Amino acid sequence: MIPPLRRNARFQFLWAGSACTTLGTEINRIALPLTLLALTGSAARAGLVAAVLTASMLLAQMPAGIWVDRHDRRRILLIAQAVQVLNAVALLAGLVAGYAGLPGFLVFAAVDGLCQAFLGPARQVSIRAVVPSSQLRGAFAQEEARSHAGRVAGPAIGGVLTGVGLLAPYLAMAVSVAAAWVFAMLAKVPRRPEEDEEADTGSASATDEEADTPEDGATRTSRPGMLAETRDALRWLLARRGLREMTLVLMAMNLCGGAVTLSLIVHIRSLGGTATLTGFVLTGIGIGGLLGALVSGWVTGKVAIGRLAVGVPAVLGLCLILAALPWTPWWPFFPILAFSLVTPALNVAAGAVISQLVPAGMLGRIGALLGMASMALSPLGPLIGGLLAGRLGGGWALVVAGAGFLLTALAGALSPTLRRFTASS
Repeated sequence: MIPPLRRNARFQFLWAGSACTTLGTEINRIALPLTLLALTGSAARAGLVAAVLTASMLLAQMPAGIWVDRHDRRRILLIAQAVQVLNAVALLAGLVAGYAGLPGFLVFAAVDGLCQAFLGPARQVSIRAVVPSSQLRGAFAQEEARSHAGRVAGPAIGGVLTGVGLLAPYLAMAVSVAAAWVFAMLAKVPRRPEEDEEADTGSASATDEEADTPEDGATRTSRPGMLAETRDALRWLLARRGLREMTLVLMAMNLCGGAVTLSLIVHIRSLGGTATLTGFVLTGIGIGGLLGALVSGWVTGKVAIGRLAVGVPAVLGLCLILAALPWTPWWPFFPILAFSLVTPALNVAAGAVISQLVPAGMLGRIGALLGMASMALSPLGPLIGGLLAGRLGGGWALVVAGAGFLLTALAGALSPTLRRFTASS
């Protein structure tokens, strides 16, 4: 008999590590732009750092996915987590020594993006390895709740700590990612793709000695080259009607979404908001997302993913336009909360569909390819957001991003293939 998900120790340790990483990332998300705005006074430079992080993650995404499919996923997870810790400590040391100017932040962003590129597919494959297929929807719903819980705590902590002192948020970020490394160690993720089948028979608690058995040498030598594996993954994706259209929607959503955070920060500051108030307003993203995650399992059971891919960007566009209204510094909290309330259902549905449709031996590559495709335009988001916020103001930048979401929803609504797309497509 398969034990309930809450008793799956490997998944829960993996989830706890992801939660710590998310917390550190969200503290960083608000601390970096606030620090750069304070040091340079330039929204465009803050956008450049965010764009470098996203570009680094995008460029490394496909090689990372292939590497995860080929090699020891546990080792990849631990090494990427350890490098993330060292990177955070290096930035903190640079700030203490007074050497962390714009070049230091750019280096930090590039390395952190590289780590995230490996952590994403490694964690997705690890979830598939330790969770039975019948519990995947619940696992991804818990993952989505973790993500948004971090967005509740992270911005608030980041805003408060930035107000306390320059070093405080970066110290908290370093501690958080170090804790994530410890939890990743405790999770003892199976090393080999072949062991994934154990999860479906309820034996996700296989011993560490079994997980450490080396791979067969013949299997290693039969591997095709990286380019061939990339072409195989691309052919598989292009042959999947509905999934490829959903990928195009996600690409457009990530482009528009990448401009939101910096535009929102500039908008709140223009209305007289402090760093602490800015952090409070941004917690609306996490609160709404957490509430949405609690009902995402129910929603995805009632609404097909194709319909979600049309409806969600439409709601997001309207919420951003409302957030741009120049009323009070705290007003954007409410439309931003609504903005994030609807996104978990689409994320959970996408994660579950990908895990169900993709063969186990291709999950790392396909996950990376989908991530890379959906993020292909993401580096432009923060850069465009910073430029628009600097020239037009944060409020108008939010309006432009909202219009982009509405156009994305319209394009999706015009595609019959996307509207009919389900997990069984």
